[in-house]
Amino acid sequence: MFTSWDSKVIGLVCGSKIFSYNISTNTVNTQLTMSTGGNAPQAAPSGTRFFLNQSDGSGTVRDENMNLLLTLNMATAQEHASMSRLSNGHDTFNAVDFDGSDAINGTLVQHDMVTGTRRVIIGPSTGYPYPPSGTHVTSMSFKRTGLVAVSVEGNLNGSKLLDSELLLVDTDPSTNPQSEVCRIGHHRTASTDYWAEPHPVLSPSGTRLLFGSSWGNTGVIVDSYVVELPSYTP
Repeated sequence: MFTSWDSKVIGLVCGSKIFSYNISTNTVNTQLTMSTGGNAPQAAPSGTRFFLNQSDGSGTVRDENMNLLLTLNMATAQEHASMSRLSNGHDTFNAVDFDGSDAINGTLVQHDMVTGTRRVIIGPSTGYPYPPSGTHVTSMSFKRTGLVAVSVEGNLNGSKLLDSELLLVDTDPSTNPQSEVCRIGHHRTASTDYWAEPHPVLSPSGTRLLFGSSWGNTGVIVDSYVVELPSYTP
């Protein structure tokens, strides 16, 4: 699905074989035969590590030759997730997590893909409610490392904390040790259809947030909206 942030490396699957491909050198690295449920390894921002969703059962970190480096501590290999990079060069995997093996959960949980450590940033252990349903994560601002945005559906009337909210977090300890959570607005979608879920995307500079919304309409009529963050300048 995604290349490394320098657009040189991508992970691929062909039948039961998984491998990485270096686009810049036209090199196919070592192929590993294993059942992944059709999931391909996803290149991390650095291009030196890959996240593999193994048949929706576990999340592993592998090198360019698909050697196992880490098994991340999460309930399942989450679909609604996004990878990012910290200023220290570490790749991170950012996801919502429902009831991990040690009962840890959160609307935003960050996994360090180098050390394997896990941080609950938005969750019951940090003063927030149990993760609502319909949560999506984006951390694709490759010019602004560590920035993560989250959209939450939950109760679409927005009656409780996190319901129908858009969130922005600076997860880089070097710039924001407390990982301050900014509640930047409500997406106002009123449809329960999957295609009306916000599915946010951060801009490369991390100054704007694009999302979809039915904006009060209970049908599947969806438009695109942009939140201009305080750092944005026209």
